[in-house]
Parts: sequence; structure tokens; C-alpha cells
Amino acid sequence: MLPSPHATHILETAANSDLNGKIEFHYPSAIEQVLIGSRVTELINFRRQVPIVFEQLPRTARFFVMAVATLEHVVETAPRGWYGDNKGNPYLDPGAIGQGDEEAVLEVYQAYIRFRDGVQNAVREVRSKRQHDKDVVPGDEADRQPASESPDGDS
Repeated sequence: MLPSPHATHILETAANSDLNGKIEFHYPSAIEQVLIGSRVTELINFRRQVPIVFEQLPRTARFFVMAVATLEHVVETAPRGWYGDNKGNPYLDPGAIGQGDEEAVLEVYQAYIRFRDGVQNAVREVRSKRQHDKDVVPGDEADRQPASESPDGDS
């Protein structure tokens, strides 16, 4: 059986108490995965005259960019500190979390990665079992005979 496509993480370590609390996320759809990739490109090239590629960023910057881009698409609910406001319309804005709480973003992202990996492993196991079930011939090993032999031993 596959795990639920949703998970919850309780954040308790943020210096800004508005960030602490229950955060719910889901496994991204195919289009959300494309949007995450697009958002990564947008974030790394923000205010740049000459675009750079993801691999040119330092490792920690790459991890943080992936965290922000991913959480923007997979978080369903979060405490109020995770949201910005655009003319009265709240939007998830993990990239705007204040200095000193970057670790909170990374903690939630790591919780998401554990959830994502669990879903992917469960899917692989189900596919493997389905393939194994297709390969197994019903009946006892002693009952099986090569297709060229008849039950009475005649060929």
C-alpha cells in the first residue's frame, strides 16, 4: 500500500515564533515538478544581467534555492510567518523568512525530502511487487511442466 500523498512536520526551532507550528505538504504533481524547476531558474537569475546555471552556485545556495522553490509548491498550510501579503492576498513566501531563521526553512525542506523519498520508495516497491506477481506462475513447483511435455510424459 502506498503512503498518504500528504505529510505534516511540526517546526519548533525557529527564532521567530510566527514560523513555528504545523506545516502540511503534499507530493508534487508532474506539472508542479516542472514549476519547481522553473522557479529555481527564476530565483538564481533574479536581478542578474547575465544568467547563471544552477551548478555554478555554491552547494549551500543550491540547497536553499531548491528548498524555497519546492516549498512554494508543496506546502499546503503553514503558520502565518511563512506567508507574505500582496494587497491583502496571502502567498507562501519561504524565501522572505528573516535572517537567523534560514535553518527553519531547511529543516522543513529536509522533512519534505524524507517524505518524498518515502513515497518514491513505496512506489518502487509496489511496482516491483506487481512485476514479481506477473512473473510467478500459479501452482506448486511439482505441478509445472515444460510446455512441450504432456501430463502423461508423452512429447
